[in-house]
Formats: sequence, structure tokens, C-alpha cells
Amino acid sequence: MDTITHTMLGAALFSRTGLAGGLRGAVRRNGSPRLVDWTFWAALFFGAFPDVASLGIHLIPRLLLDGYGMWRDIPPYIFTLYRCTHSLVIIAVCLLFVRLLFRPLFIPMLAWPFHVITDVFTHGPGRFQTPILYPVSDFKYAGVNWWEHPEITTTAWAVTVAFWMAILGLRYWNQISWKRELEKTQRMIRS
Repeated sequence: MDTITHTMLGAALFSRTGLAGGLRGAVRRNGSPRLVDWTFWAALFFGAFPDVASLGIHLIPRLLLDGYGMWRDIPPYIFTLYRCTHSLVIIAVCLLFVRLLFRPLFIPMLAWPFHVITDVFTHGPGRFQTPILYPVSDFKYAGVNWWEHPEITTTAWAVTVAFWMAILGLRYWNQISWKRELEKTQRMIRS
């Protein structure tokens, strides 16, 4: 799947602004909404991290210097980074450390394994097949290359937009319901 979809789905699922915030969303302890939600930015980061920390190291400078990304002549160390950032074994170790040392980052960081799990099914045989058990095993599932099937990207974007619309719609509905209940309670107290 493309990196932008990974980032937006990661934020939708694993930030307080997204699904992880429940019906209330990102709020302060007193219940007022947060204007800036750090978990949103953290989930965006971890949704993009596996690709940016591997292929991005090679492609972003090429894009900035040459005006286009180079998919050929990728140095071998980039593939080592790709295997590391797309390994559920390595991710599990990182998640364990984060869970023990900085618990609030744990949920947003789940965007990283979510990225890898979706890559398993959307990366077919070839150089970018997802090595989910690296360095323990060379096992790779033969998925379907998303870049060869535009309907995968179209569907992923439609699901992402639908997810965000559903989250925001539920939050809006919850806010209206909460205000109605408050008004009803206030009327009962007055009478």
C-alpha cells in the first residue's frame, strides 16, 4: 500500500483524534477538546516510518536533487533497513520497550505493525515482499503488488476517507446527544 494511505489509516486507527479516542476524541482531563493532539502526529509518523526509514532514505534525496525518485540502483543497505522496518519480530521488541518505558506512545506506535500487516497482503513476490519474521526467518507471504492494481489504492483511499467520515460523524452525533441530555437534565432540575 502507498505510504500516504498507511499514514492516514494509522492516524485514523491509533490516535486520540481517530478511533482510539472513542466517541469523545482528543480531550483534556476536564473534557474540553484538544486543539493539538500529539497522538495524531505520532500515529502519522509511525504509519509512515517503515517506508520513510528505509526506501525514503534513498528516494527522498533523489526526488529533491534529481526531480524524480529512482527505483533502480537502490543500495543493498536500503534493503537491510527495509527488512528491519518491516519485521514484526523487530517491531514486537520495540513495542515492548515503549510499553515499559513510555506507555502513552504505545497505542500510536501500533500504526507501525498495522503498516507492515497491510503490506503483507499488498506486496507480491519481488524485492519489496514483506519479510515479517526477519531476522528469525526469511518467510514472506506472496501478496498482490498494489502498484500493479490501481483498484487496491482506490479502495484503500475510499476506506480511509470513509473511516475518517465515520469517526467525525460519530463524534458530532455524540456531541449533539450529549448537549441534548444536558439540556434535558437542566430543565428537570429547574422544574
